[in-house]
Amino acid sequence: GNDEGQNSRLFPDRDAPAADKRSAVDVHVECVALTEDYFVYGTSSGQVSYFLLADWTGVSEFRHSKAIKSVHPNANATRSVFIDTTHDVFFHNPINDQTTP
Repeated sequence: GNDEGQNSRLFPDRDAPAADKRSAVDVHVECVALTEDYFVYGTSSGQVSYFLLADWTGVSEFRHSKAIKSVHPNANATRSVFIDTTHDVFFHNPINDQTTP
């Protein structure tokens, strides 16, 4: 059989319980990063999301007050640095959801 598209997914996931409820045209992915185990992305609404590839599910979401322009996780995606639209830099820990400017 043809498996093409069997594991496809759109981001951001507007059907997820914690999904951003703004209009689909208002929210879009601004940046992405990929580690061996995680797909990490930032959105125009300030969301930083961590998606576990092995389980094909979102595992962490963080909401920032400004749009995310770039995200840089470490190899295990246990720490990330992200930059917002005002060029401020933040250190984020998705394990305990702490963020430090």
